[in-house]
Amino acid sequence: MPPLHYSILTFFRAIWTNDVDYIEHLIEELEYTATDTIEIGGKVPVLHRDIFNLRYLKEEMRDDAYEITDEYSEDYLKDLTAEKAKELESLILDWLDTN
Repeated sequence: MPPLHYSILTFFRAIWTNDVDYIEHLIEELEYTATDTIEIGGKVPVLHRDIFNLRYLKEEMRDDAYEITDEYSEDYLKDLTAEKAKELESLILDWLDTN
């Protein structure tokens, strides 16, 4: 389980930390009003799989090919089958995970 992640939100600022002693100090020192909140949650790491999208990469590459070759780019990446695309995506994600 990831460590707890605390935030104190006030009208003027937000403080994000997982230092429990610091949070306790802030709770003791700050005067809270009805508009102040304390939120406690967990950090969730962002995975490359959550961000990377091969479809967008293909679209960008096709757009770049069009800028270079105009109408000749229509066939660019046309032979990239779903199976090959899945393999390519897996290779890219594995590389991102290890580097």
